[in-house]
Formats: sequence, C-alpha cells, structure tokens
Amino acid sequence: MLRLSRWYTRKPKLVGFSALALLILGLSAGAVITGFTHGFWPNLLLNAAGDMLGGMVILLMIEPIVSRAAVQIRQHAHLDFRLFARRIPQAEREIRVLDTYSGLFDTTNGLRSLPALHDAVLRGVHVKVLLMSPATDASRLRQEQLEASYPGLSIDGQIHNNISALGTMEQQLAQALRRIGAPPPIPMIGSDSEDTGVYPVRAAEPAAAAVQPAAAVGAFELRLYSVAAPFTLYQRDNSVLFALLPAYQFAHEAPQLEIAAGSLTGMQILEKFDELWEDARPVRRLAPIRLSHAEDSEPMWVRYLELGEEKYYISSRIDAALRIKPDQHFWLGEHGGEEHEAEPVPSDSTLHRQLLEAHDRKYSAERRGAPTFYQMWPSSEQPVPRGRTLDFDRLPTAQILQRLAGAERSVRLLDTSSNLIGQDGDAAGAEAFVQAALRAMANGATIRVLLLAPTTSAARERAKEIRDTHFDQMVERNIQRLRFLASQLPSRGIEPERLRVRLYDQLPEISVHQIDDRVLVGFLPYRRRSSMTSQLETERHSELGVYAVGQFEQIWTRARPLDGLRYVILRNQGTMVQGERLLVRAWQVGRTWHVASARIEELVAASEPRHPVHAWIEEAPGAQFWLSEPLIRDENVPVWDAFARLYGAADPGVPVRALDLVE
Repeated sequence: MLRLSRWYTRKPKLVGFSALALLILGLSAGAVITGFTHGFWPNLLLNAAGDMLGGMVILLMIEPIVSRAAVQIRQHAHLDFRLFARRIPQAEREIRVLDTYSGLFDTTNGLRSLPALHDAVLRGVHVKVLLMSPATDASRLRQEQLEASYPGLSIDGQIHNNISALGTMEQQLAQALRRIGAPPPIPMIGSDSEDTGVYPVRAAEPAAAAVQPAAAVGAFELRLYSVAAPFTLYQRDNSVLFALLPAYQFAHEAPQLEIAAGSLTGMQILEKFDELWEDARPVRRLAPIRLSHAEDSEPMWVRYLELGEEKYYISSRIDAALRIKPDQHFWLGEHGGEEHEAEPVPSDSTLHRQLLEAHDRKYSAERRGAPTFYQMWPSSEQPVPRGRTLDFDRLPTAQILQRLAGAERSVRLLDTSSNLIGQDGDAAGAEAFVQAALRAMANGATIRVLLLAPTTSAARERAKEIRDTHFDQMVERNIQRLRFLASQLPSRGIEPERLRVRLYDQLPEISVHQIDDRVLVGFLPYRRRSSMTSQLETERHSELGVYAVGQFEQIWTRARPLDGLRYVILRNQGTMVQGERLLVRAWQVGRTWHVASARIEELVAASEPRHPVHAWIEEAPGAQFWLSEPLIRDENVPVWDAFARLYGAADPGVPVRALDLVE
C-alpha cells in the first residue's frame, strides 16, 4: 500500500486513467455476462461504462487544458519552503532554484528538502541550484540593502552554509550512485576524499561492473552568479514560482507568482535563468590530483583554495603520501599533466592564516585540526640524471648565489651560521646575497632559512668546538642581514611569506643548500666550519637529496620563528655584573613586553634572590625593566592568547614573565 501511495503521489494521472480503464472493462464484462437485450442490470452496466468513457476523455483531453488555464498565474503571499520541500518528491524532470541564498537548505527545511533532492536525482530528476557568489560586489550590495532591516545578518555566511549543506548532500549522492553501479559524477561540492574515498574516473572494477543501475539517474549541480539577479525562482517541472527581488526585504517574504513553465512569462523567466546559469561559475570544491603519471591511475579528489593567482591543496592523503615517500611527485588533473612537487606553506606565516580563513569560509565546519596547505611546483623539465653527484672541497658560494638568483620555486638553507649570507665583516658578500634573494623571490621562489640560535647551549658548544669565541656574533650578523632583507620586501612588492627564517637549538648532522632541483649537502665537521669542508651536490629527488630535505623539514618543525624572537639583556648586581645577552621569545600585549625562556629561568635560579633582575630589550632602546615573578595563567589570559597566535602553541612550556618598566 505504501508503494501504491507513493506511485499515486508521483503519477496521479496515470493512476486515475488505469482505474477508469479497469472499471470500464469490468462494467463491460458484467454487461456481457448478464445479456444485452433485456433487464435492468445490463442497461445499468452499459450506461455506467459509457460514463466512464466520458471521464477518460475529460481526464486525457479537457483536464490538461483546464489545469494549464488554472495555473497561468497564481499569487502567494510568500514562499513556503516547507510546501516546496514536500512537493519535491512529485518532480519528474527537473528542479531549479535561483536565490541569493535559500532557506530551502537551512538547518530547518534542509532536513526534508536535501534528502528529497537526493532521492529525486536517483529517480532521474535534473537539479540545478544557482546562488549568489560570496565576497563579490553583488553580495556586498545585497548585504548593505538588508543589514538595516536585519541586523547581524551575514549574506556571505548564509551562502557558505548553503554550500556546505549541499556539499554534504552531494557526497551522499555520490556514494549512493556507486552502490547502484551508476557512474559517479565528478565531485563538484563534496567533502574531502579522505572522508568519501577515491572517486574513480576509469571503468569500474569487475565486481562492481556487473551491477547496473535500475534506471537512468539525474544530475545535480551548483553554480554561483556574480551579477545582481532581478528575481528569485523555484521551479518544479512545469510549475514555476518567482518573485521580483525587493531591495530591502527577503525575496521569500515578498509576494510570489506561480506560473506555468510553458507560458510566455514562464519561458522568459527560464530563458533569463539559463543566461545566468551559463555566466555563473561551477562550485568546484574538490580538485583531482594523482600519485602516478600512468593513464589508468585513479585521482584523489582533494580540497583546494585559490588565493590570488595561486592554488593550494589540502588533504590528509597528501600528508600521508609525503610521510611515506618525502620525494613523492604529483600530477594535477584526471589525465596527463605535468609532474609537480609539493611545497608546504609555513604554518607561522601570514599566508597560512589567510588560507585558514579562506578554508573556513569555503568548507565551513569541515576542518579537523590545523590542515597543511601545499603549493604545487612544476618539477624540472630536464632534471640532472639520477646518481650524478658533484664534489666540492668547500662551499661554492659564487655558484650558489648565481643559482639562487635564478630560483623559481623553493630554497632551503640549513647551517649553524651561514657564510653565504655574509659574515666576518664581508659587506660585499652580504649585499650579493640580498640581491640574489630578492631576484629569487621576485621570480616566485620561497626562501626558508634555518640557523643555530645564538646564546643557546648548542651555540656555546659549537663555538667551543670550532674554537671561535665570536660564533654568536657571526649568527647575529646573519640575523641582521636577514632582517634587513625582510624589510626590503614590501617596497619590492614581494609577499612577506616568501622569506621565512627560524632558529633551532640543537646541532644538526648536515648543512643543506637546496635551490629548486639541486641540493648541496655538507656533513658537519668536528672543529671546522661546515662551509670549509667537502660539499656534495646532487639532485633534489636522489636518495641523498631526499635525506637532506627530510632533515631540514624535521628541524623546521621544531625550530622557532625569528619573527617572535628578541634580544634581551639580563643583569643581576649580585651575580651577573656585565649582563647576559639572550635571544628569547618576547611578545607585547598592550604596552607590556613578556618573555618566556628556559635560559632566563636558569639565570634567575642562579642569581641571588635579594637582588632584582634588570632587563633591557632591543625593541625599547634606552628603557630599563624589572623582570617580574612568573605570571599566573588564569589571571593573564590575554598574554597566553597572544603567545598562541604568534607561536602556534598554547603553552610556552616555561614560566612567562613580564618586563615592568623602571620609572
């Protein structure tokens, strides 16, 4: 009975015609059985059969004419989303929606409408949804129009909520299509492939190939328009609900006109919808990426963001592939394409924060933890043959600077202190590095530098080992030159994220100078500077190159950004007569500086309690401070919040102290 009820809901005319036909046949058979020539019952049965024939004529010929005339134009006080959602199961051919954002897909009405759309597509209905593109002039204008009447409304936020809800529905639809053996559509707005699996684009596996869909399925697509649409539209087969877009009111609260799709007005409205549809851009929230160049390789469908002219990819599958094989290459697209290597965006950069905001806007609440964003760089078209390794008796500075100036993708520099950056008073060498680095970043390269943090126990150990009491000063000159280089970027129109510098506090095993597809590796010698020992040059994706880059990345994740480090001088009249100069984590909240350093705690523990510790910080020349007692976190929440924003960690791991100004 339930199936008959659903059949009648979807095909009322067919059910009515079938019932009349059965009645006519039954009445005619009864007339034959009782005889045609005499009696009351034969005449009654024949007359009833004739009436039924008249009913069939009315049903087939007159009723459609009356129905079309009745729905030429009907008025509704407002758009009833619940009623439209209840009528979605009656759709047989197509459903179209055009709106700024639609209450049909909100948390209330979406509970009914989204499953109904899902089932409609499986029945063969074609669904098209056209929403306003967020962060456009059109959405900003609409926001200005409505914010006076609806305080707190966020047009862009509502649009993103619609996109997210439709994305979940599309994901479930793709899974249902695979279960019934139908070819899955290219994912347009689904979630990441780490949740939905890999969408194959080649022939199905033999086990699944035997399953054929029972009937043709429909299609679902969402697009975003960026021009102001003059009306809203909700179409179900031949029935079209539309309203002229009011300037200072929600369209669904305005009077609605219901017309037939085949009427003159209906055809004009649908023609305008088709024009907007052609100009709109598809909402493609997933992009195909492959781990092999083979034509039969299956792509992973992963999240991606477009920021400016650059594209960034996000997926736990990319993370896993790089963990298993650090030199893993990628091919973009479903077929063919150029070979690429992945470059992670530094997690402490402004670019990373911008990408996080863009990710939250595009994918709503789908973020689980802090994602890694990857930029794909084309690999060298003519790489040096694998296994070709060159040997230098020392660091070839001139050759590296020349190669650095032509870099286009990525540069990694790892050393304790860098002769390449300029030290020992070599102003010409330092300037040569600055100019080469500026040209590289102008070409689009990202430069990451790792140096041994001065004033640390590891730095003191290295200075003692190479018998150089001025080792800290060499690193400090490197830092000064890198800070100068960073100050030049805005005037050159170069993004600050192109240059990232971090300091580590443990001695590395090797030095690394990687520029695009070539790597110079030097093993840290005992009692000698790394630049004065043998250097091996190899290709980026050789075994030695992969090892070197892997070592760099391991140290990078543990190192601290130079942006958050400041020089502080501490002096206690009882023990530190000349003062101790330290490079420590220091950040400002309001007008007060705060510091967190294990080395500071060591010095404070060794100082005499009766003598207060004086402090000076490079950001406030001439000012003198007292080093406070450790702060209590619950009483200084903004201080810990500022630390987390700057350093990406909630807990400094050591006591936090304030620098109190000495009046």
